[in-house]
Amino acid sequence: SVYELEMHDIADVEIRSSTERLLADAYKGLGRNEEAEKLYRSAIDRWGGTAEIVDNSQVSAIWSLANLLSHTQRKTEAATLFRSTRPFVERLGLKHFDTLQLYRNLAICLNYDEKEQALEAEELLRRCYEGRLETLGATDKATNVAAISLSEFYRKTKQFSKLVEFARAYLQSLPPEYVESLRHKKYGAEAYYVIVVRTDLAKALRKLAEGSDWHSDEVDAWEEVVRETLQLKRDIHGQDHQDTIASRKELASVLMRRAEQLVLESQYPQAFEVLSEISELTPDRRQAESLAALQVYLDEENSARRFSQQLWERAQVEESGSSPASRWVVDALLSPHHGLDLTEITEFLVSIPADTNGHMPRLALGLTYYRAGSFEQAIATIDTEKQGPIWIRPISSFVHAMACAKSGDSESARKSFDEAVTRMDKVAPTPTTGVELKSWEPPHWVLWCLYHGLKREASAVLAIEPPKPLAQSASEK
Repeated sequence: SVYELEMHDIADVEIRSSTERLLADAYKGLGRNEEAEKLYRSAIDRWGGTAEIVDNSQVSAIWSLANLLSHTQRKTEAATLFRSTRPFVERLGLKHFDTLQLYRNLAICLNYDEKEQALEAEELLRRCYEGRLETLGATDKATNVAAISLSEFYRKTKQFSKLVEFARAYLQSLPPEYVESLRHKKYGAEAYYVIVVRTDLAKALRKLAEGSDWHSDEVDAWEEVVRETLQLKRDIHGQDHQDTIASRKELASVLMRRAEQLVLESQYPQAFEVLSEISELTPDRRQAESLAALQVYLDEENSARRFSQQLWERAQVEESGSSPASRWVVDALLSPHHGLDLTEITEFLVSIPADTNGHMPRLALGLTYYRAGSFEQAIATIDTEKQGPIWIRPISSFVHAMACAKSGDSESARKSFDEAVTRMDKVAPTPTTGVELKSWEPPHWVLWCLYHGLKREASAVLAIEPPKPLAQSASEK
């Protein structure tokens, strides 16, 4: 080949080795790893292998092969190669750039599941970071690369306390003006490193907060870091970037857990206040349903229109079928203060393909008819005998009772009302007890709030008893 002819004419070992390494780099770039590995090994052999390192070019060839092996998951072989160059490279100085780079390269090839190798990796990564921090400064790219490597190590080895300690020290080492400048560097590499460490810090704090009281310092620290990270991502990437969305979900998770704790302490208005922020974070099904239930329970009027509109918009983009879409509609119309266009919703519900299990679509359509004042249609739509999952039945019965009362059938109204009360007391007699529920069904406290809110509304419609406030509303605080 042309390559062989050229190499035949090259007598100098260093030139031959360098040429082979350059060709190997090209093959590696093309994804031809086997040919690249062969050339790297040939380049190393021209220097006499790895037994005795005598030249920087020899080190470069060994590192090139080691990096290739590491990237193809042959990490044990890669570690052996990196380790062979350590005595030679460390002569440059323990804080020389190449020495610190070797420490990082070797560390990421070690097996973190083996105790001795994990200890060695931690020591190497810490040396790399601290050496670069001292010689290059906190804002240098190489220092930041070393920082995320050590942060990732602590995360992978589940050393969350050490991760928190390191991440906080790293973030505090960054000048405030530098961090502020990152907000104006769209998708900049510098911002990426800070975001990665902040995200790891949030994950570690979350792990440390598990099992803690939700009023504890651990949870406060977790929430603070999540908020700071979210704001930084918003400033750099925008509201709808995937990284920003991930932090929005993380904050929603924090708020949801706080709200659940407040509910268990019977602090419903405070729980509603916490959950209200979730409505701006694109909540998932459970979070949205929880907020809707508290809104009904507290008879919140001020926020009902805005949140019901959000739920209705979610229903229109739901792609999982008519039952999930209908469930969003039910959540949107639970509050009598929804303010939605019911004709539009009716047309939507009628147009979507029906599921074979149509309990939720029937409830959604029946509730829509009731809110629209079409009481006879509501009665005909809601089937009180075959109402699907047990947690849906009290809702259907309360809506059926109100529709019957509005249409003048007081006897049927009272019958459905009594059935609803009996069923709700079985499903969720308290916020923490009741029948066994599946993972996709609302938790007991959500159902308890929802049932009692609907019971109050139905009681007023049927004139069974004067409607009593169940708790002070958030707007009255």
